[in-house]
Amino acid sequence: MTEFQTNEPRLKKCPFCAEMIQEAAIVCRHCGRSLTETETNYQPQKKDNYGLAITSLALGIFSLLAWFLPICGFPISVIGLILGIIGMNSSKRGLAIAGIVMSSIGLLLTVANSAIGAYLGYTGQL
Repeated sequence: MTEFQTNEPRLKKCPFCAEMIQEAAIVCRHCGRSLTETETNYQPQKKDNYGLAITSLALGIFSLLAWFLPICGFPISVIGLILGIIGMNSSKRGLAIAGIVMSSIGLLLTVANSAIGAYLGYTGQL
């Protein structure tokens, strides 16, 4: 049995614009991007969570200032901890660590303030 060969060129999708181009193409005729070395080494860039690390640092600072009012200090500390943990795999890892440390200290101070306030309220000393 003979194999049929056609003269039609084989097509593939351009990894940049998703238009159909010839398989042997070196440059995409639609977007003009080079396909030689980037096609084999093309990897989408990971999203950098540096904004979360900076926000964690800011919330850590606020939690150190807001610990005396537990209704504000607790949520600020918890959100700062969560954002710091998520921001650990960013380019601003040091800021995320600082945010985690400050949010942890703020959380401990908030819990201690709540416990002391509850004790004083229970014993009638408040």
